Amino acid sequence: MMVVMMIIIDGLGVVVLIIDSFCHHRRSEIRLLPGGCRTLAVGEGDFAFSEGLSASRSCTGSAPELVVTCLEPEEDIRSQYADADQRLARLRGDGAKVICGVDATELLKGPLVDEEPFERIVFNFPLLPTKVHKPRASSADVQIANRAMLVEFLRGAATFLRKDGLLLIANKDCYPYSWWRLESLPEWAGGQLAFMGAVPWQYTEYPSLYGGPCNVNRDASVKPTDATIFLYAHRDSENFRLALEAASSWRYCCDPGQSKQGPFSFRCDMCHVSTRTAGDLHAHEAGKIHKKRAHLERLWQ
Repeated sequence: MMVVMMIIIDGLGVVVLIIDSFCHHRRSEIRLLPGGCRTLAVGEGDFAFSEGLSASRSCTGSAPELVVTCLEPEEDIRSQYADADQRLARLRGDGAKVICGVDATELLKGPLVDEEPFERIVFNFPLLPTKVHKPRASSADVQIANRAMLVEFLRGAATFLRKDGLLLIANKDCYPYSWWRLESLPEWAGGQLAFMGAVPWQYTEYPSLYGGPCNVNRDASVKPTDATIFLYAHRDSENFRLALEAASSWRYCCDPGQSKQGPFSFRCDMCHVSTRTAGDLHAHEAGKIHKKRAHLERLWQ
């Protein structure tokens, strides 16, 4: 069970809450994407999320507050998804700016270079299409490729994120996605951004925007079950200073139901496992799952 850092954001600053399995009664919707925020959505597939977000807010001013991008050319999107024509028309009719052919790993080289910075940047269920992998690529190869994709995304996105902005990655919090180690991405991406916490999908406005599944390409979709929203901000952000300070000493924890039995002095950061004794930690490190993850990290290096 994960101990979750929930961050409530409003115009006055940030309130950080720590919840666990004993605190279900504290559930409330956290607005991560308020209507007044200039927002960039990267890596859209069928545009279901963008359509829901656009419908939930009204665009004002001369510059679009919502910029939506996808990797594929627009003609490919229209041929892949039955609702693409209507969705793209509704997005543009609501004032959103749609830009196709944007590679999330090369944001600084693509058609976004002249865009003003954004208050929110969103990447939902990132997943490399099967065709980019080598034939008979191993599971470890696929995991490393997806992790590398996200590292390059964060590296470029830092330039487009305002100093007081927030970057969101919606991802499944289960194998194999959890082995991408999203909480460690900023360290590998140059350190401009910092991991700020993670919020369960159901605690946010996401379920009201679209119910999923999210189509990431023609032959792959992701259901929001077990989904988590990972949050990042500029390391020197004053707007999120309290949350960043709290997150600097927080990762994941073992079952909070065990927390009353004593402190956890030993930790495996790679697997997000904490133990009370060195013997328990050694037993964990001798396990099959830990060894597989250690092999993956050796390949990553």
